[in-house]
Amino acid sequence: MGIRLNSLEELRQHTQRPGSVAMAKNLGKSLIEWSASGFKTCEGDELNKRLETCSSCEYLLNKRCLKCGCYIEVKTRLSTSRCPVGKW
Repeated sequence: MGIRLNSLEELRQHTQRPGSVAMAKNLGKSLIEWSASGFKTCEGDELNKRLETCSSCEYLLNKRCLKCGCYIEVKTRLSTSRCPVGKW
């Protein structure tokens, strides 16, 4: 049946970031995609929308995404990055 969660805090307590190896693989893939784009960054309104979305996300904890393990200040700036749960 799974765990029944009654609050956002309980969700965060029961959600763990990916392990170090998975995060390293994700980082490597992201850097390859970003370099292929010519190191384009996300700025202005698009960056602000991404940051706003992450800031109100249930998977944000201590400035990191619990789904991918990334720091949102960095991930949101890479033009080739995508939200792991499809929010942007």
